[in-house]
This record gives sequence, C-alpha cells and structure tokens, in this order.
Amino acid sequence: MAQYLIRKGKLNYELAKFDDSADSIETYTIYNRKCSCPSRYSTCKHTKILAAWQQAEEPQGLVYDDKADVIGNVFT
Repeated sequence: MAQYLIRKGKLNYELAKFDDSADSIETYTIYNRKCSCPSRYSTCKHTKILAAWQQAEEPQGLVYDDKADVIGNVFT
C-alpha cells in the first residue's frame, strides 16, 4: 500500500510517495491545484490528499493513504 507525506514549499506543495522503505518512490509537485503526476484528470488523488491535509490545517508528519485517509504520523 502506498503512503504519502506532504510538505509546503515557498511557492508549491510537494507530495512524496513511499512504499515499505525509507526512500521515496516518487515526488509530485502541486502548484495552483495542478499536479505534476502523469494523471489525465484535473483532480487526481494527489490533489485530493492535499485538500484533506489543508482541511486538517496542514499538520506536519501526517501519513496518508491513496484514499486521503490518515494512516499514521511520523512524529509519534
């Protein structure tokens, strides 16, 4: 199962995708609601994960799954 971590940059957001290792598989940049992933849809799952993170007031360290559900926290 894929896991995602989000961080906020100066101009955009970065969403890192992980599997069962400490190294990220992919990193996607989201800028103005547009994702750098190869999806053909304007609202891909990465933008949905970002929206869920923003709705939670952008807490650091939350880990999300493909359905934008929180599955853990890096800091606990």
